[in-house]
Amino acid sequence: GDDSMESKKRKLNENPIRAEILKRLNVIIEQESDLANFTTSLPTNSKEVLQSYDLIAISPRSETVLCAVCNSKNMFYSDIITLDYTAGRGGVQLPYRLKPTYIAAATSRGIAFELPYGPALIDPSKRKAFVQAARQLLTASMGVKKPLPRIIVSSGGRELDGRDHGAMVLRSPGDILNFCKVVLGFEDSVSRRVMSSDAQLVVQRGKNRKSSACIPVDAGEGVIFQLASENDVVEPTNEREQLDAESIFEKETSNKVVNLREKRIKGEESNSDKEDGFLLL
Repeated sequence: GDDSMESKKRKLNENPIRAEILKRLNVIIEQESDLANFTTSLPTNSKEVLQSYDLIAISPRSETVLCAVCNSKNMFYSDIITLDYTAGRGGVQLPYRLKPTYIAAATSRGIAFELPYGPALIDPSKRKAFVQAARQLLTASMGVKKPLPRIIVSSGGRELDGRDHGAMVLRSPGDILNFCKVVLGFEDSVSRRVMSSDAQLVVQRGKNRKSSACIPVDAGEGVIFQLASENDVVEPTNEREQLDAESIFEKETSNKVVNLREKRIKGEESNSDKEDGFLLL
C-alpha cells in the first residue's frame, strides 16, 4: 500500500507538466433579450452560478445578437465569442457579417474571438466555411491595433451524426501554429499570439472576473475590472509583457513536442505523455 502510493507520487513528480482543468460554459444566444442573463443586473444567486465557471463563451446566432454582445456596456459575464461557421445558411457560413466596429468594441472590453476547428476536421463539407470565417475575422481585425484583437483556435464541437470523435479531433499546438500560418493566412506574429498570449489572456480574464478582489465597475465607457490592490494578478498591459509571455509559452511547448517526438521514435511514449494534452498526429 505505502510503496504503491510512494511510486505514484514519484511518477507525478517526474512529470513537469501540470494540466489545469477549467470549467467552461458554452451558450447559444438566438434572441437579443436573452443577453440580459449575462449582465451585471442579475440577482445574486444567478451571478454565483455564472461565477462558478472559469470561462463563459457566447455563440451568437444573428448579427443583432453579435452587435449587442460586442457593444453592450453591461455584458460582464462573457469572456469569449465563438464564431460558429456551421450555424449560417446551408450550415456552411457564419450567421452574420463580421465588422471592424464589432471587433474593436469587443476587443476594448477584453473579449476574445474563438475559431473552432473540430467541425471542419470531422466534416469535409465544413472546411471551406472554416477558412472563410477565419479570413473574415482577419479582414475585420486589420484596422484594430490598440489593443490588438484576441483570437483563439480550439477544437470546439467533436460530434458528427451522434458520434463523439474525441481525441482524434485534437491537434498539437505546433500543428495549429502551422495551420494558422499556411492554411488560414495569419501572419507569423498573429499565429504565435493565437497559441500563446491570447489564450493566456482569455484564461486570465476569467480568473479576474471570478476573483473576489475584482469587481465590475461602470466607468462611463462600459464595465471594467477594478482590482483591489497592486498585488493582484493583472493582464499584460504592454507589448513587452505580451512578447515575454509568448516566449515562455513557445519554449515550453517546443521542448515538450521535441521530447514527445524523441520518445515516439524510441517507442517510449507512455499514457501519461498522451494525457498531457499533446497529440502528434
